[in-house]
Amino acid sequence: MMNPYLYEFFEIFLRMQVLKEHMKIDNFRKNDAVNGRPPPGAVPDEVRKNWNFIRKGKVGGWKDYFNKEETLNKFDEWVEENNMDVDGNPIEGLRFE
Repeated sequence: MMNPYLYEFFEIFLRMQVLKEHMKIDNFRKNDAVNGRPPPGAVPDEVRKNWNFIRKGKVGGWKDYFNKEETLNKFDEWVEENNMDVDGNPIEGLRFE
């Protein structure tokens, strides 16, 4: 009979391995629920195939998408208009650099 503490250790170790595999960015991209992909038949297959909410998974990756002054200005305007708490007061101290 296996030592119960050893059994528990291996059980936790195996769960961590499964979780580690699940958390890989490539697996996030394949997971429809995480990626926000519509269910089959909800949109044309071509749209569904190219639907990617999860991008590269690297720090600062947003800079690849917000790289034009015009886009940054539109984003800043949107944040200014929509940066309200539940009472409609502006939230102070938000900065994006």
